Amino acid sequence: MTSMLDEAPDSATEGDAKGMGKCRSFGMILNVIIGTGFFAIPHAYYKSGLPLSIIATVLATGFGMLGAVWTLETVSRSRGFKYAKSKQLKHKVFMNKITSLQIEFSESMGIFCGKIGAAFCHIVMLLYALGSLWAYVSMFSSIGASITMQYILKWEGECIIEDNPSFSCRTVYSFFVALLCALMIGFESFNMNWMSHVQSFFMGYRVVAFLLIALSCIVSLVVNGNKWTNSLQESIEKMESYHSEMKMFGFNWSGFPTLFSAVCFAFNCAYNLPSIVPLMGKERHSAGCLTVVALVVSGTLYLGLGVLLAVTLGPSTREFVILNWADFGQKGFQMDGQTDVDAASQAGKDGLKIPAAFAIAIKLTVMLFPMANILSVFPLIAGSVGFSFFSSFPDHFKKSYGRAGPLLLRYLVTLPPFLLALFFPSLDVVIEFCGLSAVFLVVFIPALLQFESKRKCGTEWGTPYSGWWSHGVFIGASVVYGIVALSVGICELVANG
Repeated sequence: MTSMLDEAPDSATEGDAKGMGKCRSFGMILNVIIGTGFFAIPHAYYKSGLPLSIIATVLATGFGMLGAVWTLETVSRSRGFKYAKSKQLKHKVFMNKITSLQIEFSESMGIFCGKIGAAFCHIVMLLYALGSLWAYVSMFSSIGASITMQYILKWEGECIIEDNPSFSCRTVYSFFVALLCALMIGFESFNMNWMSHVQSFFMGYRVVAFLLIALSCIVSLVVNGNKWTNSLQESIEKMESYHSEMKMFGFNWSGFPTLFSAVCFAFNCAYNLPSIVPLMGKERHSAGCLTVVALVVSGTLYLGLGVLLAVTLGPSTREFVILNWADFGQKGFQMDGQTDVDAASQAGKDGLKIPAAFAIAIKLTVMLFPMANILSVFPLIAGSVGFSFFSSFPDHFKKSYGRAGPLLLRYLVTLPPFLLALFFPSLDVVIEFCGLSAVFLVVFIPALLQFESKRKCGTEWGTPYSGWWSHGVFIGASVVYGIVALSVGICELVANG
């Protein structure tokens, strides 16, 4: 099959560019998976208990892989259909491959599921984009306000926008909302290709940040024996004791809506792939393998650090865990109400501590990471949704507006989240909203596209990304998983008020 696919002719507009190469391609895919969505997971883990959290993360990783690979298969078939139609040929399997011609999520829905399917996809993508970008603006501005109030304005106490902040705290928060808005308006005017260079830098920053996150937890668990916990085992016992008061021996189903929303939000990457893969050039054939590896790495990292953070922080875990680093000092995470001076004094008495300058460096490096990551991911999401909407317009409209069309739609997607974050900054509400809309992009739409595209292609459904995972049994399993998880999540959300 591969040799036939390699021989498939391309139109002049679909020529292969050199592309990004495997390292940059992997970095770009990894960046749209591992990001600020991770920082909602530890709070969800603590609310749900470790057993339920581990099961939910493993399932989300597995079905996320299926949805991502099915998306690549569907885009390949969409290209085959479009190529055959443009050349007035009968559709054949060797035409199914991804080229530099960008075919978006919603366009594939239009090809295989008609106008109603495309309209439904647009609505889901718009809701998710609004929710995720809303969350990103709120995260960026909350961190910026916390750091500014603590280190620049020397504010006594915490600036947490969700905890009835002062006028000064809200003013600084609003300033960062405006700052990010100005930056994003500028970034949106650039071509998407420049983002591949930015992703390479953030892949390195991401490694450093997550290593420091793990180091922060180890400091609190090992060094800070009489502050948070005396040892890792005691911390686990305390967490189990807390959840033993709940039903099902640690399976706290009341926390499932938060958990399900968090993992869906964190693993949602399928709808971004049609924008990324065409930029990979000759490495497009490796897109499936690179995506699967990226999801495995992400799932392992989420699970390991999520459990470690939930165990370390316990009941103090915030909805957006990065804000806990405002309490990080010489002996790790401080107890509620403890100041930096108290921590340093107690650290001297107890003997073990880390240097004050090193503690501040860890704190700032970790807290600045989500802000930097948002600057790189925000344009990708807005660009994917904007181009997806533009691709559904008639050809005469596309020719009339040219490059200005997608840019205008990207601006329309970009601006509303800033208003929402300004007036409704609560992150827990935003994350649950994002997660419930993300399940359609992670599970239902990829499964529907896989089923319909295979059905319409008949025996010519094969692609370079197809394999045993393309079987209908997995499509059915994915749909069942989505329905059951979404139903339980909604029921628990309603029951909890």
